[in-house]
Amino acid sequence: MSNIKDRLIKIIILLLIGIMLISCVACNNGNTIIDIDATPSPTPLPTIQLSQPKNYGMLAVGETFTAGLLYSGEVVTTGRVVGENFNTRDWKHCIAIASNDSTLAGITTDGKLQLTGEKAAFFAPALEWSNLISVALGENHIVGLTSVGHVLAYGDNSTGQCDTEEVYGITKIYAFGNTTILLKEDNGIIHLGKERDIPLTSEKIKEIAASESVIALLLENGRVIVDNEEYAISENLQSIVAYGEVLAGVTEENTLVCVPDTYKSKSKTISNIAIGKNNIALLKNNGSVEVFGNKDDYQGTTVNWRLRPTLNSKGYFTGFAAGTIVDDAKIMLSETLGKEVALKKEGVELSEGVVFTGAEVYNGTKLLGKIVIYGDINGDGFISNPDFLLLSKHVSGVERLTDIRLYAADTLHYVSGNGELSEEHILAIASHTTGSETIRQYNFDPYEQKIAEAYAKNPDVVGWIMINNTNIDFPLLYGPDFHYNFYTIDNRKSELGSIYPIYESFQKNNVVAGHNGRVNGLMFHMLHSLQENSKDLLVYKNRIIGTTVYHDYMEWEIFALYETGRHEVDTTLKYNISRMRNWSDTEVQEWIDTQVNRSEIKLGVEVTPDDTFLTLYTCGDYHYSDQTNQARLYIFLRRIG
Repeated sequence: MSNIKDRLIKIIILLLIGIMLISCVACNNGNTIIDIDATPSPTPLPTIQLSQPKNYGMLAVGETFTAGLLYSGEVVTTGRVVGENFNTRDWKHCIAIASNDSTLAGITTDGKLQLTGEKAAFFAPALEWSNLISVALGENHIVGLTSVGHVLAYGDNSTGQCDTEEVYGITKIYAFGNTTILLKEDNGIIHLGKERDIPLTSEKIKEIAASESVIALLLENGRVIVDNEEYAISENLQSIVAYGEVLAGVTEENTLVCVPDTYKSKSKTISNIAIGKNNIALLKNNGSVEVFGNKDDYQGTTVNWRLRPTLNSKGYFTGFAAGTIVDDAKIMLSETLGKEVALKKEGVELSEGVVFTGAEVYNGTKLLGKIVIYGDINGDGFISNPDFLLLSKHVSGVERLTDIRLYAADTLHYVSGNGELSEEHILAIASHTTGSETIRQYNFDPYEQKIAEAYAKNPDVVGWIMINNTNIDFPLLYGPDFHYNFYTIDNRKSELGSIYPIYESFQKNNVVAGHNGRVNGLMFHMLHSLQENSKDLLVYKNRIIGTTVYHDYMEWEIFALYETGRHEVDTTLKYNISRMRNWSDTEVQEWIDTQVNRSEIKLGVEVTPDDTFLTLYTCGDYHYSDQTNQARLYIFLRRIG
C-alpha cells in the first residue's frame, strides 16, 4: 500500500513540475512556445522611403570607356576595357549607371544590379542585392543604396570603407579610391575610409563630389563649399563631379566650369557631366554627347548618340520606353527642346497616365510633333498582345495598318532597309512581351542616311562599310552566286563590281570581299594601306572599324592581317572564309591561332572562341593573270560592340 502511495506522490510531483515548466515557457495565451535557447533577433534598422531616380539620360566615364544611359533605359558604350568582353547589349530597363576606371555598373527598375568590365567577376556577390536605387564604385569596392535608406557594400575593406552594417537614413552614396561617403537624411555626412576633413555646413546639401584631391559640397542654393581652397568655385552650379585633381560642374547657365581648366567647352546647353581618369563627357539638352580628353581608346566616339527623345524627319518624337509617365515625358521634352510643352490627345491636354503612340506634343498652340513608341501599335502606351494581333493581321493581309500605326509597327526600325513588315517584326513583339528581348527605341547607325539612299537604288543593299583614313566608303550588296563580284549597285556589269558579303545572313564568321582596283585605287585597294601602315594599329582606336552588316550596325577590332603569295595552297581561302557552321570551340581556337600566328604584326588582342568574326579580303597588290593565283590580303576582326 505504501508503494502505491509513494508512486502517486511521485506522479503528483512530476505533474506539478510539468505545470511549472509550461507556465514558464508559454506565451501568447498558450498558443506559441518560445525556444528559451534562441538568440534574440537584432533590432531592425530604422528605415526611410526613397524614390527611384528619374532617368533623363546619364553618363559614366572609365579610364578607357564612355557609357550612356538612354531615356528609354538601354545603355550604350564606346571604348574598351583591356582583356575584358565589355558590353551592355543585353542591359535594359536601367535607371542609373556608375563606374570606376575599369568597371561599369547599372541599376534596373526592379532594383537589381548589372555589371560589366574588369572587376565584374570580383564584384559578382553584389548581384544578389535587391531593392537598389543607386550604386557607386571605388577602386576595389562597390556600394549600393536601397529604397529604405540602407547601405550595402562589398569588396576591399582595408580602411573600413565597407563598414556599412549599422548605417541607415542615407539618401545618397559616393565612392572613390578606398573611401565611401554617405549623405544622411538629416544633412549629416558619414565618411568611411582614409580619414579626411569634411567641410561643415548647416545648409542643405544637394550633391557631393569627392576625389583624393578635393571634397566639395554642392548646396541646394547652388553654392559650392570645398575642403581645399585651390578648388574654390564662385559660380552657382546645378551639378558637380570630381576625379583625381579635377573638379568640374555645370553652371546655372548650362555651361562647364572646371578647376583647374583641364577641359573647356563653349556649349551653353550642358545638362549633365561625368568624369574619369582621362576624359570628361558632356550630355547636352538635346541628348547628344561630347567627350573631351584622350580618345586613343575610342572612348570619344559618341557623335551619333542621342540619349534623349528626338524629333525625326517624319515629325515623330522617338526614344520613349513603353510605360513612360506623362509628367516625366513633359519634363524631359521641355528640357530637350528648351521650351515648355504640353501633351495632348486629340487636342485635350493629358495630366496623368502614360504617353503613347499618337500623343501630341504642343508648345502653346503649336503642334511640334507626335510621339511614337515602336511596338505600341494600338496607342495605349504599352507593348502587349493587342499589338501582336494588330501586326499579325497586317502581315497576313486581313487588316492593313496606316500612318502612325504603321510607323510604330516597325519593331525592327534600327535594321536599315528592313523592307516590308514581316513575321520577324511580329516575333519582336512576342519576344518583348515575354521579356526575352526588348524592342529598341533608338537607332545610332551612323550610316542610316547613306544606306537609305543606296537602298532606294537597289534593295539588295544590306549594309555599309567605311574605314577611316582610306577611300573605302561603300554600300554592301548581297546577291547569290557572287553576283556583286561582277555587278555595280545599278546592276551594270563591271570589272570592279561592288563590295559584298559572301553569305546571305549573319554568321559566326562574316566575310566581306571586294576587288583590288590597283590602277585607280578603288574598291578594296586601300585595305593595303592598313597593311602598309600596320604600326598604326598598335593604337586601339585605329584597329576599330564600324560597319553595318546585314542591316545592323556593329563595331569590330582588327586582331590579325597578312598577305598570301601567288603560290599559296588553295585550301587557305576556303579555310579563312569559312562560316564556321557546327565548328567546335577547339576548331575555332585553331582558326584564331592560325590567323594570329601568320599575322604580319602582333597586336596582342585577346580573341576567344566566344567571339564573332568579320573577315575582309581582296586580291594581292601584284597582278598575276594565271588562274591558280592565290595572292590575297586578309584582315581579321572580332566583334566588340
